[in-house]
Amino acid sequence: MNTEEYSLEDVLIVLQRRLIYLVVAFVLIVPIGLTAIMLLPPLYVAQGKILVESQQISQALVQSTVNTYIDERLQTIRQRVSTRNRLLEVAEKFNLFPRELGLSDSEKVQRMKSAFNLNTISAGSKKRNQTANAIALTVSYTDKSPDKAFQVANELMTLILSEDVRSRAEGASTATEFFSQETKRLAEAIDKIEGEIADFKTTNGDALPQDLPQHQSELLRSEQNLMTNAANMKQLED
Repeated sequence: MNTEEYSLEDVLIVLQRRLIYLVVAFVLIVPIGLTAIMLLPPLYVAQGKILVESQQISQALVQSTVNTYIDERLQTIRQRVSTRNRLLEVAEKFNLFPRELGLSDSEKVQRMKSAFNLNTISAGSKKRNQTANAIALTVSYTDKSPDKAFQVANELMTLILSEDVRSRAEGASTATEFFSQETKRLAEAIDKIEGEIADFKTTNGDALPQDLPQHQSELLRSEQNLMTNAANMKQLED
């Protein structure tokens, strides 16, 4: 198999032959690209940051009830905020899509979802069965109007914070119910054990551990009396 090697001189010759095509392409494409960029309407992005707080209840106490990953909680909040009705309410509140555009509700929701972005800021990797390392999340909204971008982003952040408060309240309610059930279960277990102890004391009144010193003292006196009697009998026999 023969292979051809091209030197720098060959490359320059090829470029020289095709130079006219490169110049024409450059002259045509660059002005068209610049014109398109200038004609495109400007887009403004309003962005805010929300700090993430981990749960205050120890995971060792309520591992099965409130040990949810922060990413999962944020995903749930985003789904609640991004519902069709919520987005349409925001669009109606700030008049994002005038009637003359003729957009359907589905198209409005799709455009808002495309302009709405929610990202987490993490401080390292997250491992299973460990607290998530997300420390903040950024909320952004893109619009042609800077005022509307700011208003919608602010409204979405408010909705997210409200949903987070509700989520925390639901978690606290679940934890409270869990503690109440555990308190009731432990109280019933304690009552049962105390009843068993009382029955045992009644049945084995003479064999309780606290009577052991008295029994040992009586046994010692009995042994001493036995030894005394044995000595007396020996003296009598003699």
